[in-house]
Amino acid sequence: MDILNTSKNKKTDKYANKKDTTFNRNAIIKKIYALSGKETLSLIVEHDSPKKLIQGLPCEDIYWLIKKIGEDDCLPVLELASEEQWQYILDLEIWRKERLSIDSVFEWLDRFFQANSVQTINRLFKDQDFRDIAYLSLFKSIRVKIINEDESYNLDKGFITFDGLFYFRVIDKVNEKLIENILRAMADKDLLKYQAFLLNITGIIPAEAEEEIYRFRNIRLAEHGFLPFEEAISMYAPLSPDALRLDEPSGKDYVIIDEDIRELAPFTPLVYVREKNLLTEAASRITDPLFLDRLNLEFAGLCNQIISADNIHIEKFEDLINITQKTAGFLNLTLEKLFDKDISSAEKLLKKNHLISIFRVGFGLTMELKWKAGRWLKSSWFYRSGLNFSFWGDKWGQTLKGILKNRPLLYADFLEGKEFKNFERVSELNTSHILLEYLIVIDRVLENVTRLYPLKIESCQEKNITCYYLIFNFWSRKLLNLKLSFAAISPEQIKDFFNLIRSGIEKPPYQMPWIEDVFIRDFMEYSSGLESEERSVLKEVLSIIWNEFQKEFEFVSTSNLDWRFSRFIQPDVRDQGE
Repeated sequence: MDILNTSKNKKTDKYANKKDTTFNRNAIIKKIYALSGKETLSLIVEHDSPKKLIQGLPCEDIYWLIKKIGEDDCLPVLELASEEQWQYILDLEIWRKERLSIDSVFEWLDRFFQANSVQTINRLFKDQDFRDIAYLSLFKSIRVKIINEDESYNLDKGFITFDGLFYFRVIDKVNEKLIENILRAMADKDLLKYQAFLLNITGIIPAEAEEEIYRFRNIRLAEHGFLPFEEAISMYAPLSPDALRLDEPSGKDYVIIDEDIRELAPFTPLVYVREKNLLTEAASRITDPLFLDRLNLEFAGLCNQIISADNIHIEKFEDLINITQKTAGFLNLTLEKLFDKDISSAEKLLKKNHLISIFRVGFGLTMELKWKAGRWLKSSWFYRSGLNFSFWGDKWGQTLKGILKNRPLLYADFLEGKEFKNFERVSELNTSHILLEYLIVIDRVLENVTRLYPLKIESCQEKNITCYYLIFNFWSRKLLNLKLSFAAISPEQIKDFFNLIRSGIEKPPYQMPWIEDVFIRDFMEYSSGLESEERSVLKEVLSIIWNEFQKEFEFVSTSNLDWRFSRFIQPDVRDQGE
């Protein structure tokens, strides 16, 4: 299948195709959203004009299609794709940071050659960018010798020739068959160009060649939002909401008036935002095609900038989904923070501002949470005592750990298989703020108590003691009239403790409502130094701790107590035989 054109005709044909297929293209991509990779491929192949459809798609949409279908199953799509789309795929797939992955180069050369051998050979002869990548990869994979017919020369075993002049030996045994097939096809196509190709390989200076290839690759990708790392990272510079435009602008709105640019707007990334939120609700109401094209173009550019800033290599389709979720999440944070559920105002903000600014405001909201946690951490009792995040238990400790990451994350407790995820909703931020306030007041109470009853920090570190153990060790001693300290009590004393707090209750469920007041009152005695608002927070968190304790033992009789897996009780068993 020969789809090569001159550069001038290529551009003309490309946009002519797009103008005929834009509406159809977008409708198909929406339909593909719910299809499997196999069903997606069938839909494309059975289309009335599959080549026109594929070459009418922006490069980003083609890349998403290939990842959805699977690299090894996407040969029909590659057969239909244009040279520009091939180059975009290579630019994303064959680099690991600033280094060329030779294995990846040959993986994709193999796919291209299987999909369209004619176009592959033509590009190796005519396209400098494509050819330079092959030069460098083959320089590291073959050895070339030139031998005239009248020369007597003993070659090492393994050298072969297609012309009696240029001999080569493949040293990359994994890709040996592929390399031989490509070189044979080049020799069959044009012997002189084949000889020139091999001759140029021998003159490669690897370091300089790789640097030059990488430079041109970055220039091409910058047009799609893949900025150099030092520039891409600017998207994580927090921005105040005051910087956003909320009123009518004095000049024109941010709209695209260049038809060529409009036709390059990728449609796929925004379609695959899975969460239904204020962002997706506002986007779904947009009827202005100019506005929607700009939104699609900027959203795809933001996703690509995240790939650059986070040094992400896309391995599978789910990686792309995660990137869209992250992008949409920070945009949605800003919209919810400013407008709650007001879809009209959210749509207006999207229209009056570039998405990068809205993204930076959303990210800034998470950084405010981190800065608050960081300021407290430096002066906190637990941190000064050398205790780690696990001191606060799994949920609280991991939440704090996520907040304090370089780019704050929400502890997801392995929901959907993830330990941490990006913040996406204001409710998630608010919950984290509240939890941080809980930790601040409990930390202050424990500091006040340890001033009166010193704690052996080394013992806590060795035994992975949590705040819950300290709280209930201390409180059980207080109720049992034992010497006040944080030391654990014996199993028999634990039974006495439960009999005491369950006094008058004969059978489950053991609700003990009056004991909650005692629990809160006893620890409120150590709340000195807290402001009135902080004291209210302390009462709230003490109530939460008590209810969690009660729930754990609500249906457990005293005779059946088993503290081996308890978050609250840790008995002293040194004299109990184990």
